[in-house]
Parts: sequence; structure tokens; C-alpha cells
Amino acid sequence: MIASKFGIGQQVRHSLLGYLGVVVDIDPEYSLDEPSPDELAVNDELRAAPWYTW
Repeated sequence: MIASKFGIGQQVRHSLLGYLGVVVDIDPEYSLDEPSPDELAVNDELRAAPWYTW
């Protein structure tokens, strides 16, 4: 079973821009087969880290 870091209804804040959001759905796995660089962060360090804080 995959555990998510945040729960549905939980508030999250964007770490760079400070935007406040609410988790409305959780996907158990990434749904695209082969993501393009445009769909992901170009920097590997940013790609590996979530862009939100709690």
C-alpha cells in the first residue's frame, strides 16, 4: 500500500510562491508513461523535491 504525505482536505503551501492550496485528490502513482522535460522540472534537484511545505 502506498502512503501519501498529505491527506485529502489538508492545507498545503507552495514553498517558493507562498500560495495556499487544499488537497482534493491523491493519485497512487504517476499516470503518464514517459513524461517530457516540459512536464517536469528541468533541474533534477527540483524534480526530486516536492514544491510545497506544511
